[in-house]
Amino acid sequence: MALAHRYLIILPGRPGCHAPQSNTVVTATGRTGPGGHPVYTDETGRLRVEITDHGTARLITPTPLHHGPLHAEPLP
Repeated sequence: MALAHRYLIILPGRPGCHAPQSNTVVTATGRTGPGGHPVYTDETGRLRVEITDHGTARLITPTPLHHGPLHAEPLP
């Protein structure tokens, strides 16, 4: 499966408070992450993820609120 240039990343709400999910768009950087997959970043550069060919995003810069695998939806 070919990877898209942009993805919508779904971020879960804060655990334990039933917060709504949020999302952000990330764009390919042309770099490869520690797992050997392409790295994508949001427009601020603070959210960096590595996206597998199965549509799973893994945070490169984990935060206390988002540390597990995330869903990545390809964008046209």
